[in-house]
Amino acid sequence: MDHVERIGLVSCVKRKASTPRPALDLYTSAYFRKMRRYVESSCSDWRILSALHHLVQPTQLIKPYEKTMKSMARDEQRTWALTVFDQIKNEFPEPSRVLFEVHGGKDYVRDLVPLLKSAGYRIELPVPSFGIGRRMQWYDRNTPTSPRGNHPLRPRSKATMRGSIGNGDPCAEIHYLVLKMPPLGAVDNRVPSDGLYFFFEGGEMNGHDKGQRIVRVGNHPRRAGGLRARIRTHYSGSKNASVFRKFLGGALLRRSDPNHPCLRPGPGQGHWEKQDQKACDRCKPIEQMVSLLLRGKFRFRCVEIPDREERNRMEEGIIATLANCRQCSPSATWLGRFAYNERVRNSGLWNSDYVVGAIPLDSAELSRLGELVRNEENDP
Repeated sequence: MDHVERIGLVSCVKRKASTPRPALDLYTSAYFRKMRRYVESSCSDWRILSALHHLVQPTQLIKPYEKTMKSMARDEQRTWALTVFDQIKNEFPEPSRVLFEVHGGKDYVRDLVPLLKSAGYRIELPVPSFGIGRRMQWYDRNTPTSPRGNHPLRPRSKATMRGSIGNGDPCAEIHYLVLKMPPLGAVDNRVPSDGLYFFFEGGEMNGHDKGQRIVRVGNHPRRAGGLRARIRTHYSGSKNASVFRKFLGGALLRRSDPNHPCLRPGPGQGHWEKQDQKACDRCKPIEQMVSLLLRGKFRFRCVEIPDREERNRMEEGIIATLANCRQCSPSATWLGRFAYNERVRNSGLWNSDYVVGAIPLDSAELSRLGELVRNEENDP
C-alpha cells in the first residue's frame, strides 16, 4: 500500500502581528495557535489558507494585511477556492498519496473541500462545527501531548527557550507577570480600553514567593472598549451591576450578622445576594461599606488585550489556573470565607465562573501572556 502523507490545512485569522513575519508567526490569535499546535503534532507537514495569499508555506515571509474571507462576495470566495485548489493539485498531484486534515471556519471550507473531494483527495475535518470558544476547548482537550515526529517547522516554544519563570508552576508565573504591572487604586489613563483586570487584597499572599495574591480576575466581555467602565462599576456601582460588589457586601454582612434582614431567608436567597433583586433602604449603607472597602483594601493591575476572543480565553484560563493551584490559599481571616458562594470560598477567589471545570492556560498561552505584559512595559 502506498504511503499516505497527512497534510494540515489551517485557515488564517484576523489578528496579526504588526510587522512582516514568517506566516506561522504572523497570525497571533489564540485560536490560530491552537490549530497550529494540533497540526504540528498530528501531521507530517502543513499549509496556511490565506484570504489574500491563498495557499501559503508556514515559513513564507508575509506582511500584515486586512483581507478576510468574510469581506469577500460569494463569487470572490469561489474564485479563491479554485485558486487554492489549483495550487494544491500542482503541489500534491497524486491524490492517493495525501490526506488533508482541514482546520478553519466555514468560509474557507465550504467551496474548497468539495473541490478536493471531487478530485479524489481524502479529507478529514476533525473538529465538530462548534463556535470559536468550544472549538478552542476541543483543541485543548484533543491536541496530542507528543509530536508526530521531528517536524522541521516545529520551533521550540518561547517558554522552553527562556526557561520557566515560576519553576514550572503556571500560577507562580502568572503572579510574576501580573505583579510587574503598576498597582492602581482608581481608574486613570493607565487603564487600557480593552483588557483584563487583576484585583489584589491587603493581607492576602500567594504561596510561591509570599508576594501579593491575585484574588479576582475580570473582563468586559459584552462591551468593546469597556474595561475602564467595568472597573468603575466595581468601585462605585451597585450590587446588581457588579457581582464582585454583591459577593463583598454579602460577606461583610454575614461576618457581622449572619441573620441580617438583607440576607434572609438564607445564603444566596436574600435580596442583597440574589441577582437583580431590588435593594432596600438597609442596603444603601452596605453599598457605601463596599465602596470604602474596595478603596481602602484593594488594588488592581491591568493587561491590555484588544482581541475579544483572546481576552475571553485568557480570562477563563487564568482563573482556572489560579483556582487549581495547591500552593495558594486564602488567609485565615480572608473575608471571602464568609461568602455565600461555595466556589468563592473553595477557590480563594472572588470569582464564581471558570473556577471549576474550565481549562487552565497551557505553556504557549503563558508565553503569550508574557508577551502582553512586555508590551505594556514597553508602551511609552
